[in-house]
Amino acid sequence: MKDDKSDKKPPKKSPKKPPKKPPKKPGVIGTNRATKNFNNKCTCQNCNKNYEQNIIVKPMVNRYFFICPDNIVLSGTTYTVNADQFVDDQGEVINIFRTYGSSGYTNLFINGVIQGSSFYQISSNSLQLNPTGETILKGTPIIIEVIGFKLVKRNYP
Repeated sequence: MKDDKSDKKPPKKSPKKPPKKPPKKPGVIGTNRATKNFNNKCTCQNCNKNYEQNIIVKPMVNRYFFICPDNIVLSGTTYTVNADQFVDDQGEVINIFRTYGSSGYTNLFINGVIQGSSFYQISSNSLQLNPTGETILKGTPIIIEVIGFKLVKRNYP
């Protein structure tokens, strides 16, 4: 009696095809679509033309410092610290906080710890701290850091 399994040959396997890549979308980084800079030079990676970046992103940073002269109890109402109570990086008293709107952002540090944006509001002339029931102790540093970004056309010699 023959073993039926020994007579059967294993089925042929078809060669595996590589998975299809999704189609590239126009304007997405990594595509080979060319874009133009201010000098109308090609910026794609496929054409080997000389290209120099003519626009740079320039960060602008302003820092403002305040040392609490007394304990600040954050209960009941919003506590306001006016801009003229702060000094800048050079130690000069300021009149307004520089803000950059949608081209930047603001960080608040109390005693070196960054604070969540729901805890405070900053206008050009004041910092407002929302009530939390906490106390900021006398001598605690409060630092406002304002960062903005500006597109600048690079000047070549």
